[in-house]
Amino acid sequence: MKLLFLKETLKGLLCALLVWGVLLTLFSLISLKLEDPDKLLALFSNIALFAGALIGGRVASRDSENKLLTGLITGCAIMLPVLLVSLILSDWGAASLLRLVLTVVAAILGSV
Repeated sequence: MKLLFLKETLKGLLCALLVWGVLLTLFSLISLKLEDPDKLLALFSNIALFAGALIGGRVASRDSENKLLTGLITGCAIMLPVLLVSLILSDWGAASLLRLVLTVVAAILGSV
Protein backbone atom coordinates (compact mmCIF):
# COMPACT_ATOMS: atom_id res chain seq x y z
CA MET A 1 0.00 0.00 0.00
CA LYS A 2 2.81 2.46 0.83
CA LEU A 3 4.59 1.86 -2.46
CA LEU A 4 1.39 2.59 -4.36
CA PHE A 5 0.92 5.76 -2.30
CA LEU A 6 4.40 7.01 -3.16
CA LYS A 7 3.88 6.07 -6.80
CA GLU A 8 0.73 8.19 -6.97
CA THR A 9 2.48 11.10 -5.26
CA LEU A 10 5.36 10.88 -7.74
CA LYS A 11 2.87 10.76 -10.61
CA GLY A 12 1.21 13.93 -9.30
CA LEU A 13 4.58 15.67 -8.92
CA LEU A 14 5.61 14.78 -12.47
CA CYS A 15 2.27 15.97 -13.80
CA ALA A 16 2.69 19.26 -11.93
CA LEU A 17 6.17 19.70 -13.43
CA LEU A 18 4.80 19.02 -16.89
CA VAL A 19 2.02 21.59 -16.44
CA TRP A 20 4.57 24.12 -15.16
CA GLY A 21 6.76 23.59 -18.18
CA VAL A 22 3.91 23.91 -20.67
CA LEU A 23 2.41 26.99 -19.01
CA LEU A 24 5.76 28.73 -18.60
CA THR A 25 6.57 28.09 -22.24
CA LEU A 26 3.18 29.46 -23.28
CA PHE A 27 3.57 32.50 -21.03
CA SER A 28 7.08 33.18 -22.34
CA LEU A 29 5.72 33.19 -25.89
CA ILE A 30 3.01 35.61 -24.80
CA SER A 31 5.64 37.80 -23.09
CA LEU A 32 7.61 38.04 -26.31
CA LYS A 33 4.67 39.83 -27.91
CA LEU A 34 4.25 42.32 -25.06
CA GLU A 35 5.93 45.70 -24.97
CA ASP A 36 6.89 45.55 -21.26
CA PRO A 37 6.68 41.94 -20.03
CA ASP A 38 8.34 42.67 -16.65
CA LYS A 39 5.02 43.76 -15.19
CA LEU A 40 3.39 40.37 -15.77
CA LEU A 41 6.22 37.94 -15.00
CA ALA A 42 5.25 37.43 -11.36
CA LEU A 43 1.62 36.91 -12.33
CA PHE A 44 2.52 34.39 -15.02
CA SER A 45 4.80 32.42 -12.72
CA ASN A 46 2.21 32.29 -9.94
CA ILE A 47 -0.52 31.14 -12.33
CA ALA A 48 1.75 28.37 -13.63
CA LEU A 49 2.71 27.33 -10.10
CA PHE A 50 -0.83 27.18 -8.74
CA ALA A 51 -2.30 25.51 -11.83
CA GLY A 52 0.45 22.88 -11.73
CA ALA A 53 -0.14 22.23 -8.04
CA LEU A 54 -3.90 22.01 -8.56
CA ILE A 55 -3.63 19.52 -11.41
CA GLY A 56 -0.82 17.59 -9.70
CA GLY A 57 -2.93 17.17 -6.57
CA ARG A 58 -5.86 16.02 -8.69
CA VAL A 59 -3.77 13.42 -10.51
CA ALA A 60 -2.17 12.14 -7.30
CA SER A 61 -5.45 11.61 -5.46
CA ARG A 62 -7.48 10.24 -8.35
CA ASP A 63 -7.66 6.68 -6.95
CA SER A 64 -6.86 7.45 -3.31
CA GLU A 65 -9.12 6.72 -0.36
CA ASN A 66 -7.77 9.55 1.82
CA LYS A 67 -7.74 12.44 -0.62
CA LEU A 68 -6.89 15.13 1.94
CA LEU A 69 -3.73 13.37 3.13
CA THR A 70 -2.68 12.58 -0.42
CA GLY A 71 -3.18 16.23 -1.40
CA LEU A 72 -1.17 17.41 1.61
CA ILE A 73 1.77 15.12 0.89
CA THR A 74 1.69 15.93 -2.83
CA GLY A 75 1.53 19.65 -2.03
CA CYS A 76 4.57 19.33 0.22
CA ALA A 77 6.40 17.38 -2.50
CA ILE A 78 5.55 20.11 -5.02
CA MET A 79 6.57 22.80 -2.55
CA LEU A 80 10.12 21.47 -2.05
CA PRO A 81 11.54 22.39 -5.49
CA VAL A 82 9.85 25.79 -5.26
CA LEU A 83 11.35 26.31 -1.80
CA LEU A 84 14.86 25.39 -2.96
CA VAL A 85 14.74 27.65 -6.00
CA SER A 86 13.26 30.47 -3.95
CA LEU A 87 15.99 30.21 -1.33
CA ILE A 88 18.74 30.15 -3.94
CA LEU A 89 17.55 32.86 -6.32
CA SER A 90 15.55 35.40 -4.34
CA ASP A 91 15.22 37.05 -1.00
CA TRP A 92 13.24 35.14 1.58
CA GLY A 93 10.23 37.04 2.84
CA ALA A 94 6.54 36.96 3.57
CA ALA A 95 5.65 36.78 -0.12
CA SER A 96 7.76 33.63 -0.52
CA LEU A 97 6.16 32.02 2.51
CA LEU A 98 2.69 32.91 1.25
CA ARG A 99 3.51 31.42 -2.16
CA LEU A 100 4.59 28.15 -0.52
CA VAL A 101 1.46 27.93 1.61
CA LEU A 102 -0.78 28.68 -1.36
CA THR A 103 1.00 25.98 -3.37
CA VAL A 104 0.16 23.38 -0.74
CA VAL A 105 -3.43 24.68 -0.48
CA ALA A 106 -3.81 24.47 -4.28
CA ALA A 107 -2.65 20.83 -4.24
CA ILE A 108 -5.09 20.02 -1.44
CA LEU A 109 -7.94 21.74 -3.30
CA GLY A 110 -7.05 19.80 -6.42
CA SER A 111 -7.16 16.54 -4.53
CA VAL A 112 -10.48 17.23 -2.84
